Amino acid sequence: MKILFITGFLSKKTMYQKFTKDLNIDFFEWWKESDISLENFRQKIANYNYIISHSAGSTILLYTLSKFNITDKHIVSFDGHILHKKIHTTPRKAIKATLNNMKPCNLKTKIVSFTQSSRIDNILFQKWLDFISTLYKLKLRSVNCTWLSIRSTIVNNKVMYIPYTTSKNNDRFCKSLLKYMKNITICILLNGCHYDVSLFSNYFSSLIYSFFYEKHLIKTKPPKYFIKNRETGFTKNINTNGAYFFKHKLNAKLGEAKAKFFVPYRTASWSHPWKIKTKITSGNGLEINPVTKVLKLIDHSKSLIIDENEPHFFISGSKSLNLHVTAYIGDHVKSYQLYPVSFIK
Repeated sequence: MKILFITGFLSKKTMYQKFTKDLNIDFFEWWKESDISLENFRQKIANYNYIISHSAGSTILLYTLSKFNITDKHIVSFDGHILHKKIHTTPRKAIKATLNNMKPCNLKTKIVSFTQSSRIDNILFQKWLDFISTLYKLKLRSVNCTWLSIRSTIVNNKVMYIPYTTSKNNDRFCKSLLKYMKNITICILLNGCHYDVSLFSNYFSSLIYSFFYEKHLIKTKPPKYFIKNRETGFTKNINTNGAYFFKHKLNAKLGEAKAKFFVPYRTASWSHPWKIKTKITSGNGLEINPVTKVLKLIDHSKSLIIDENEPHFFISGSKSLNLHVTAYIGDHVKSYQLYPVSFIK
């Protein structure tokens, strides 16, 4: 079944094209619409059970679901927010404000270039901005949908909205989700910025596919010398909650264990009483703490140190992950603790 992607304000669908390699997507550039209303959104989402949304697109979606009592939708949102006051500005200033704290990257240049070169209808822009900034005055009610919200930790806190932080949740959008969404999971993208959903779209593909369809995206098998990793739960008496990965042991010195892992979907969700060093040799995806719901982007340029007893699992993106793992076991007895992952299968 097709997925509807509701873009961010003034964000063209071309910014999210990496998603289309793995997911069957229709885009909704709502800010081009002359019909500025929740009814417009209601009509657009009517034929879609699965929805991805970004930025202010998530905000309008939440209020649409609430107003029309729409149920049984599955949503993955990135950086939804609620404007806390009415703002009068121009398209260029609005985008520039959002980019203030953004990490330097080619995408930032593309966004700035788009706002400078495109012919944006300033009157239509202002009408949409006024509409969004007054949504918070509408009364929300409980919504029976399943929602996975992914929040960045590096966002602009000067002009448009109040950011989510790991130390203090002062994010009004997240508070609204927690209060009114019956099935909600909030994850935090560590060191992520407001447009990482565009730059790193393919890193999230497998997570979104599993969340929507309850099965894994990539069916690739490893070389024959890899085996299913029985010590981490592939036995009849332990449920690994859908994990699908393979292991090849390597020679190591006393007190260490080394192995290669081939991950077409994800590893088990676990912790160990020893420190682990992980080098991603190929592929991309996420490393996730199933307890705190903190996400980290990973690819072949990354090495990670995972501390003792830290819950974690790896999930592939658009490509299978290949991991080279060194476990500093020392005198510990080999053991692990499994953690349930409730928001994906």
